[in-house]
Amino acid sequence: MTEVVGGLPVVRAGGGARDRGRAVGEALAGRIHRSLAGTGAWLGARGRTVDDLPGLLGPYLEAAKGSHPGLVEEIEGMAEGARAPWWEMFAANAFEELEQLIEPARAAAPSRCSAFAVHRDGRTWLGHDEQWLAADTATSAVVVAVPDDGPAFASPTVASCLPAVGLNSAGVAQSIMSLTANDDGEGIPRVLVSRAGLQATTPDEAVALATPTGRAGGYAHLYAFPDGGHMTVETTATDHAVVRSDCHTNHYLDERLAARSRSGKASRGRLAALEEEVAGRSFAGPDDVRRALAIHRGDPEHVCRHPIERDGDAPEAVIFAMACDPANRRLWVGSGTPCTATFGEVDLTAEFGS
Repeated sequence: MTEVVGGLPVVRAGGGARDRGRAVGEALAGRIHRSLAGTGAWLGARGRTVDDLPGLLGPYLEAAKGSHPGLVEEIEGMAEGARAPWWEMFAANAFEELEQLIEPARAAAPSRCSAFAVHRDGRTWLGHDEQWLAADTATSAVVVAVPDDGPAFASPTVASCLPAVGLNSAGVAQSIMSLTANDDGEGIPRVLVSRAGLQATTPDEAVALATPTGRAGGYAHLYAFPDGGHMTVETTATDHAVVRSDCHTNHYLDERLAARSRSGKASRGRLAALEEEVAGRSFAGPDDVRRALAIHRGDPEHVCRHPIERDGDAPEAVIFAMACDPANRRLWVGSGTPCTATFGEVDLTAEFGS
């Protein structure tokens, strides 16, 4: 019987990269194929086909093989386990890079994901809204992994993608927000960089894992640590900064990096609304985190984003939400928008030894 928490199926995998990927692919094959069908439809609506993927993404694959060969092997295992086409699987893990190639105007100022980390009454909480293509609400899952080469981790994710956000057994939680800058180009896809960052064990290691040489572009990596500290590593393709802020959305807070980016009004509006909500709220448990993520405020888009008409053929929404308690190694998840989701706790006792 499939384990389900917060409306999301839970897959547990261990061992080497290919073995883990294959186990995830086998368990989530149906969801993976539905997710890849969405990518194919997105390409078709823009006059492209899956046959174009090798030419478009070949340089990104070479960069990934050079920097993160184990993660490429993990994706290969997922494709094998799900019996899914390799290039379509890789495209799911390089979708933001594909967007920039095919639809650069829309990709220039992303409006995806909101997160916060706060310390209240001796306890740190990290909350994350995963804003993505709304159709992937039905293709998401939780992966709990025990790799041979680093700490165990638990991550809600789109089934066709490597895990990126979540919590590891060292008590480090990571949230990811999309960013773009004027030095974006060919290089390591962002999702692979974020997957590597999910296994950071210290602040210094978090910075190092978020900033490999040769990346295609940037993210905001919001980290929370078991000692109560938190920070955001903002990156571009060639630069980075560490900023101290409780909340983050999709624009650079570091002034030097902000000068290299075209930020959007939607991101600034969500950030202001989230900052106001977090500053005035107490956090006694995961449902307080969910409520903070569920606010329908922010101009012109809400923190709890629902599909809107101007999205066209690829409507976006919050597809899952997450709460992490790093010090106690606990993770809660809920499928769909947090205003309707019910959080459930993922049991990590066996994998985290806690």
